[in-house]
Amino acid sequence: MEAVQAGMAEQGISCSVGLCWRGQNCCPKEQLDEAGRLMYQAKRRFYSLKQNDRRNRR
Repeated sequence: MEAVQAGMAEQGISCSVGLCWRGQNCCPKEQLDEAGRLMYQAKRRFYSLKQNDRRNRR
């Protein structure tokens, strides 16, 4: 995933992805909730960087 994101960054493209993998049986809702939480965590990390702050773009 990191290699894909690095290649995208070189082209000025960004995305947020939440990945969650479990090697055992689990509740699908719990797994989707975790993936969503991880995606929004990635988005917060991305937008916390000054160069990615959209509030200053005009």
